[in-house]
This record gives sequence, structure tokens and C-alpha cells, in this order.
Amino acid sequence: MRPIVLATHSVFTSPTTDTHGPAHSVAEYLSFHKIPYVFVKHPIVGIGATRIERYGSLPVTPTQFWPFFGIHSFAELVTNMRVCFALRSEKPIYIGVDPLNALSGVLGKYLRWVSTIVYYTPDYTTQRFKNALVNYVYHAIDRFVALRADQVWCVSQAIMQIRKQQSVRLGNIYHVPNSPSLRVTGHIRDDTKHPQQLVMVGNIVPTMDYTFMIDAVDHLRRTYPKLRLEIVGEGAYMNALRQQVAHRKLTQTIHFLGQLSHTDVINLLKTSGVGIALYTGMHETNYFGDSMKIREYLACGLPVVTTDVVETARVVDTYHAGEIIKIRKDTLYPALKKILDTKNYNRYVKNALRAAKVFDFDTMIAVPFRKLV
Repeated sequence: MRPIVLATHSVFTSPTTDTHGPAHSVAEYLSFHKIPYVFVKHPIVGIGATRIERYGSLPVTPTQFWPFFGIHSFAELVTNMRVCFALRSEKPIYIGVDPLNALSGVLGKYLRWVSTIVYYTPDYTTQRFKNALVNYVYHAIDRFVALRADQVWCVSQAIMQIRKQQSVRLGNIYHVPNSPSLRVTGHIRDDTKHPQQLVMVGNIVPTMDYTFMIDAVDHLRRTYPKLRLEIVGEGAYMNALRQQVAHRKLTQTIHFLGQLSHTDVINLLKTSGVGIALYTGMHETNYFGDSMKIREYLACGLPVVTTDVVETARVVDTYHAGEIIKIRKDTLYPALKKILDTKNYNRYVKNALRAAKVFDFDTMIAVPFRKLV
């Protein structure tokens, strides 16, 4: 088996830890199957060090690389190329997550340093940058690498449609959603679940609607005195949200857990009752993307309440694994009440697990991966 070079951008929460993204699911898959790989993680906002991690006996030294200020993209491309050069004798398979990382693979293949290129698209938007010229160049690179990659992995059907419009060969396009591996989530036990424990995971920013969630929780606790809401994440809206909770005297019901490791998030979800994802649709990425939080809710047996914004809502609706609502104040309370009804709850849980099994990450990635090896 040829080694893998996996290059991505990550959000680092500390010098040694980063948040879980699509590339991390690929890395877990490679580790489980004992496939040697080099994992290159660039800071997503251009702040901090690029980390190079190695699995298996490969001639690449795990390290941190600090790019020069102002030329991050060029420095990251050079770093990717250096890794490809170090492995050139083994002709690795190159998986680039986002256009700039995939461009390194195209150059590496032109120089005959890599054998195969996979372009993995975790999200998409027609306006990535406000500057029109920069945005044009970004999308030109996106199309350039999509047309030259041996495989193009897309997290959503919407992005797959974009690739078809770009004239990417249909046989090269694969659906690899943001689903977790059921091997990672493990067995879900009914006796450890707390149905009245609601959970909401994500950045606390205006792209998610927290205000009418607070209203619904305040209303529901009168019927369900054991009800509580666990909020995982941090963000610019955190202080304002805490003030709202305190003002409504809900501090004993709504808890802020801050940023948790991916393992801790999964463990929390496995013991929770309902997963909430209230996308507002403020950003176009919501329409093109695939909600990792919803996928993880389903894999942990959580009925989902979400808005009709993200494509993943169709999965919830198709499998009757939760309730899809409009972004209106009067919609969340009845949806949660319907799920929490003991006559309905277990059916929602079974449907959530059924949907998760269909879209299990190991199953979805195995289709294109078999053609790489």
C-alpha cells in the first residue's frame, strides 16, 4: 500500500490540539487500517504553526513550521511540496482538503513525486473572499484542481452538483459526507441515555440561533422539571448568551461546557437525549455543506431538531430521525415536545441509528478508497 499525504487546514485550540474535521476522520480510518500516512495541518486563520504528524515508518520528521507573516498560503504550499519530495521514492497518494492544499498535489503529480491526487471538498461558497480578484483566483484554483484530480470527494450532494457543472468526470466524483465512523462512536446503550438532556454543539456565533432555543427551554422546563441543555463550544456570542440565560434565571437548566475534545463530545452525545442544530442560513456555506454535528447526533442515537437550511436536514427528514423546523420562534417548542413524548422517543432513536448506519464513514469512504489502492 502506498503511503498517504493528507493535507488540511485546522482550527487549533492550543499549540498541540485542534478541532475535529473531515480530514481527521480520514486519518482515523487510515490509522485503523494501519496505512502509513503523513498528516499536515495548517492553521485555518493563518495564525500559529503548521504541524506535521507521521503514522508509520516514513522519511518525514514530525515537526512544527512557523510561516513568515503575510505569505502563509505560499509557505503552506512549499511545506506540502517538501513532504511530497521527501516521499517521492514511494509515490504517495495525496489527499488535499480545500483548493490550496489540493494544488500542491497537482504540482506534486506533475513533478512525478505523487501517484494519485484526491481533492476533498469540505465546504463551498460562491463568495469565499470579499475582494473580487482574490475570490476569482480562489475559484479558478478550485476548478483547476477539480478537473485534474483523480478523485473528487464531496461532503454534500450540492457540491457534487457544482463539480458536474464544472465538467468534472462523473466517475471521479464521490459522496463522502461528514459522518463519523460507527467504530468510533461505539455501541449506544439505552440505559445510559438521559432523554431530557438536550445538547447543542458548535461555535456560539450568529449563524446559529440561540435566542428562541432559550425561550423553548424556559417553556419546556415547566413540563419536564429534569430538563437541561448542555451547550458545547465558544465564540463571539458567548458573553451575550450567558447574560440572557442569567436574566431568565436559567443557569441551573442551561450549562456552558466550553470547548471539549472530540472524544469528550462523543461521550456527551452518547448519554444525551436530543441534538439541536438551529442554522440561520446567514452564510451560503450552510446550503452547500454537510452538518458534522447533525451526523454525530445521529450516530450517537440522538433525535435531531434542526432548521430546513442544511442539506443534512433531508437525511433527518427521510429517516424520520427528528423534526425539521422553520426559523421561527413558535416552531422549536412543539418539535421538542413531540420528540420528548415517551410514545415517540424510542422510535426517533432507532431511526437516528438507522440513518447513521447507512452513512457510516467507513462505508462511504471505502467505495472510492478501494479504487485508490
